Amino acid sequence: MDERVSEIQKLLRLAANEFSPERVLDLLSKSIHLADLEKNIGLQFETRAQYLLSSFRFGFHDSSLSTFPWLVEQAKKHPEIINQPAMLILYMAVINGITEFPNISLTQVRQVLAEMEEWYLNTGYSLKEAYRLGRHTMLEMGREKEAEEYLSKAKTAAPGPAINEAKALDAYAEITYADHLGDHDRAIELAQPMLTGFPHQQEEHAPFAAISTSFLAKNNIDYCAYCFTHAQRLKGSLEYNHLWSGYKFLFILVATLNLEDALNNFRQFFKRATMGHAKGLSFLYYLSATFFLRTYSRENDKITALHLPNKLPIYKKEGEYTCSELLNWIEKELDFLAKAFDARNGNNFFTELIYRHKALEKFQADTKVDLSKY
Repeated sequence: MDERVSEIQKLLRLAANEFSPERVLDLLSKSIHLADLEKNIGLQFETRAQYLLSSFRFGFHDSSLSTFPWLVEQAKKHPEIINQPAMLILYMAVINGITEFPNISLTQVRQVLAEMEEWYLNTGYSLKEAYRLGRHTMLEMGREKEAEEYLSKAKTAAPGPAINEAKALDAYAEITYADHLGDHDRAIELAQPMLTGFPHQQEEHAPFAAISTSFLAKNNIDYCAYCFTHAQRLKGSLEYNHLWSGYKFLFILVATLNLEDALNNFRQFFKRATMGHAKGLSFLYYLSATFFLRTYSRENDKITALHLPNKLPIYKKEGEYTCSELLNWIEKELDFLAKAFDARNGNNFFTELIYRHKALEKFQADTKVDLSKY
């Protein structure tokens, strides 16, 4: 049995130092299997918690959501074994992903937020943080009025300990939302406190990727390129391999006419987008993908070595696709997802995102920008 526990710990260490999302989740799945054989509730919880958190960091929200109910159930059954405040970290990850699927209703989203608030109360942590997370959740769905209600609650909630005090988290949510609304002046204003010394000095938590398209919309290609290259500092981390980063990076690569790098990005991330681990992230990536295909097809008819899931209607074993067939499929998916999300959210936030991203395309550079200069 000691040998099995040692193997579990080894798998957890390997997963912590692995770059590939698929490899990480495979290693953690094996650790879960061994923990189940060991019948040790502490190890079973730890391995599943790591699986959930890694799924969250990679944007594999289908995996994090499917793992969560077991963790909640066991935390309630075994409070003497399982650290109760640790559940708040898991709730943060789940809340981040729950809006990513249009088939999860608004009622269900609110229910999970309410359950999270109970955990905050029962563990003695301030509801300020829970309300902030509620605001972020509503912004993800374009529900501004409800988001403001959560902000009002956060301002009046009693102070107390928090799991994550990082103001950068709040700023990223607000900046991303302003950028998606097309309020680029507001996005840049919100980012300004974290851009001290910008553009000559890197700030550890500066929202470079989030703010890049707002600078593009202000027709400031230099700052846009600078933000892109400094966002690359995450290379090698879990977040760098996230579909959201892929979506932002692809848009800037196309806007600066770095099409070979854009093609590499497309080959890396498009397959993952089509697998639907997080429908909202897939939607965002498709926005950049349409920009890429419209630009790339000016001089190229086909894309080769594109390995897609065989369940995809347009799948071809040889991995060669025309730009037009890819574009046609993606645009249909965008329309389908926009309607599904808008129906769930009770607004037209996602449909408008399509038009706003198309409007950004007019700021594309006339000639290739040398990103190595920034």
